Order: sequence, then C-alpha cells, then structure tokens
Amino acid sequence: MNEELRRRVERLERRELARDTAAHYADAVDSGDPAQIAAVFHPEGTLTIPSETFRGRDAIAAFYARRARGADRRHFVTNITVDDTVIDTRFAVTAYFLFTSREPGRSALGWGVYDDLVEVAGGIPLLLSKRITPALFTDLDDGWPA
Repeated sequence: MNEELRRRVERLERRELARDTAAHYADAVDSGDPAQIAAVFHPEGTLTIPSETFRGRDAIAAFYARRARGADRRHFVTNITVDDTVIDTRFAVTAYFLFTSREPGRSALGWGVYDDLVEVAGGIPLLLSKRITPALFTDLDDGWPA
C-alpha cells in the first residue's frame, strides 16, 4: 500500500471512530452511570446545555448524577454527519437526537441536535466538546403542542 493510500485509510478509520461517538454517548446516558458518561469525554472536555457549560469529567459526571437519578432513558441518534477540521485527529460531528424518559412521577420525550467536537488519538475517540440544543422537551401529559 502506498503512503498516500495508507494515510487516507487511517483518516477514514478515525472518521468512523468519531462517528461512533454519537452512539457511545447515547448508550452511556441510557446506562444512567455518571462515570460511564463522563468517560466518553476528554478529561478537559466540555458539555454545553442551554443554561450552562460544564468543564472537565468531574463536573460532567456531577451534572449527570443529578439528571440521571431515578430516570429510565432511551436515546436515539440519527442523521449523523462528520466533517473534517484543520487538525487531522479532530472531527465535527452533528446528529439529531430523540429521547424518551420514564422518571418518578412523569414520562417525557424530546428531540434536538448534538454538535460535537471529537478527538481521535491512539484509536480512542473522546468528546472535546458537546453542545446539546433541544428543540422540544415535554411531559407526555402535556404533549408536544404545548
């Protein structure tokens, strides 16, 4: 295999690892384990939701410890796109998400967009940043016209 082809194949492998991060994150959140969720992030990664940004695995784990307690969630990701960045090991990953949640006293659903920056180093993809932009979050008693 010539050098150019080898570099292209390695780049495609890193792209696919970055793409897989969307599913790994969804699976981790569905597990309800804050440590497992935080492990998908780079040690200094950030999680941004509309009201706040959390920096580092400890802050991300603490956020999910509050949010995941007592909930049974299922996340689905679709329409995943991966774009190259200037840095050869980083990829911008965008996906739509849908989730259902059964929590004490209510059932909910929602959807929106994930915008991620993923670094793939040594064959391991980690989220450098994740921005969650919800389009809808509602309790099933209210429904989505609310």
